[in-house]
Amino acid sequence: MIKRFYSSLVSLKYVYFMFGLPMMIFILAFMETTRKSDILRILMIICAAILAFVMVLYYRDKHKIRKILKAVDGLEEYERGGMIDRSYILEDRMLICDGLNLQEKKTVGVTKLTLNSEKHGKYFMTAVDHDGSWNVTALSEKEAEHFAAFLKRKNPDMELVDIKAEGKGDLRALGAGVSVK
Repeated sequence: MIKRFYSSLVSLKYVYFMFGLPMMIFILAFMETTRKSDILRILMIICAAILAFVMVLYYRDKHKIRKILKAVDGLEEYERGGMIDRSYILEDRMLICDGLNLQEKKTVGVTKLTLNSEKHGKYFMTAVDHDGSWNVTALSEKEAEHFAAFLKRKNPDMELVDIKAEGKGDLRALGAGVSVK
């Protein structure tokens, strides 16, 4: 299920190109059959080349996600854990997804968590641990606060910037134990 989820994210990234370019090629090919034109043929070739390039990027990203997920031990365990936007959370580790950058991190060792907001009400947090910094996206400020409470429980002396820890800090607040049928 998790493999399908992240594979679907890759598909969503390229959906407009993978639908629009073949449709454009079809329209140009149809127009080219009714009137022979070198310009239409050249446009069709350009669209086909762009489509080929997009397909290379698409399959490269799919392979990258598959390779990262293959390296994760006990991937099925994440299905029973919590989730924040595109990231899965367990008591001892997290599968963090920022865009299509996917990495597994430990829940302990986080020293600082900063909340930032983007356009259209999207939130992301920058966490700092001994390996460096990484981003976690959140759908709402409340979801970010629950995640901060969870990390604060795991790392009591963690510094919070522009965010407060809200809730008990357990995985249930992040959706663990909720079954979807």
